[in-house]
Amino acid sequence: MKQFTLSLFLFLALNSFAQQIDLFYENDPHLQVRANMGSVQLAIATCNGCFSSQAQMGDAVLRTNGMATGDLIIAARSNDGIVFTTGDGSFDSQRMEILNNGKVTIGSIINTPGDYRLYVDRGILAERMKVAVKTTSDWADFVFEENYKLRSLQSIKAFINQNGHLPDVPSAEQMVENGLDVLEMNALLLRKVEELTLHMIELNERIKELESKTKDEK
Repeated sequence: MKQFTLSLFLFLALNSFAQQIDLFYENDPHLQVRANMGSVQLAIATCNGCFSSQAQMGDAVLRTNGMATGDLIIAARSNDGIVFTTGDGSFDSQRMEILNNGKVTIGSIINTPGDYRLYVDRGILAERMKVAVKTTSDWADFVFEENYKLRSLQSIKAFINQNGHLPDVPSAEQMVENGLDVLEMNALLLRKVEELTLHMIELNERIKELESKTKDEK
């Protein structure tokens, strides 16, 4: 009864704005609804590339033709998720995909390594970006705690001579392999600035002691 009611509702809704409803059985079977602005087509792809060059066999494909916004194809895949492409059906380009595991890809992305939710091809341009910090331990205020062990400048020099980069900072090879975590890197850079500040404070105190001794000797 629920299925019949839903089907009747959709039929009435389509009839309310559609000028013509056609059902095609040959050459990519599909349902087509025509209106003044264009048409909407719904099909199940019977082979890879059928009804859309990006479709795979068994995809549920929704396509708009002649709309002011251009053509849009949505392929709902039982094993992958939902694929959004644009084109004319013969030459389509994948724009976005929502995977069943919750991951979202934008552009032509094949691999989705790691436990992230958004993967973007060719980069992101934004006027502003805000990165959330979950806990205070993710930031570098711990450098100023009394029990923090500050490396000596001599040990830092020895580490640089041996490794070619600062302690705790990833090497260029590691950055190429693993990429950059914006939050972790900003916290790490702040940590190094705070450590450098502590060294400067210590050196300033030593300079004052030397100046005081020099005055006393005079």
